[in-house]
Amino acid sequence: MIGRQAHLRQNLIGVLPQLWGIVPMLTRCCRQLRNDARHRQRAAIGAWTAQHPVAEVLEALDKAAVPAGRIYTVADIAADPHYQARGMLQAVEMDDGSTLTVPGIVPKLSATPGQHRRNAPQLGQDTDQILTEMGLTADQIQSLRARGIVGSKA
Repeated sequence: MIGRQAHLRQNLIGVLPQLWGIVPMLTRCCRQLRNDARHRQRAAIGAWTAQHPVAEVLEALDKAAVPAGRIYTVADIAADPHYQARGMLQAVEMDDGSTLTVPGIVPKLSATPGQHRRNAPQLGQDTDQILTEMGLTADQIQSLRARGIVGSKA
């Protein structure tokens, strides 16, 4: 983990030799290709990455052919035109009339595209309908409500 911005797969033994060339502390403390050295390797990589901006770290890792990538924040996702173009963010109108941006439907299927059908119900909003579909009468539902078995209507 590189701060809160990127991730690299330093647990892959195959990338350790590339990391030795760019993370000075690795050459001093833990050049072993053994699993028991992993905590020292992780600490050395973390200390190195903490000293550099994310873009610089990712550039160095890319040059060394170490698999790594930036971890997007919510703000990064909202600002990314690719996310917008792919419909990965969707504006949904809430019951109170306000708009909420939510994740889009994944995966994107051409023949059967997903869609937002309704907002999440309020607690108890669908209780009467469900109990009626189960065969209970209005009087039975009211009796359950009066005894505190079923909550009040939303």
